[in-house]
Amino acid sequence: MDADCRQALANYRWPGNIRQLHNVIQTAVLLAPSDRISINELPDEILTRPSFENSFVVYLGATLDEIEREYIHRTLAFANGNKVRASKMLGVPRRTLYGKLERYARHDWSAHSNVNGYHSPRNGLS
Repeated sequence: MDADCRQALANYRWPGNIRQLHNVIQTAVLLAPSDRISINELPDEILTRPSFENSFVVYLGATLDEIEREYIHRTLAFANGNKVRASKMLGVPRRTLYGKLERYARHDWSAHSNVNGYHSPRNGLS
């Protein structure tokens, strides 16, 4: 294992504990083109340090639905819109992610409509 790889593994928080570490190393060994593991074989989430783009603040009083929605949208943005990758990062089946995104889209659409089903523009201008 090269030094950069060792450092990346040491810096990661490991929310999945030893099982997650074991799986990451096992996968890296299988992906490595030689007998040495480098950071190229590590998943993106291991290599990424917390920053504005890949983290967010949760305020007390926010609903779980609001927190989940923000988390999903930020993860999807981090995965460059790749829903398969985002679902893996979130640890949910693709169908679950698609269902939640569909529900959010319906909610956004209905939040901007009146009783007759007319959908007004979000900026209030017509």
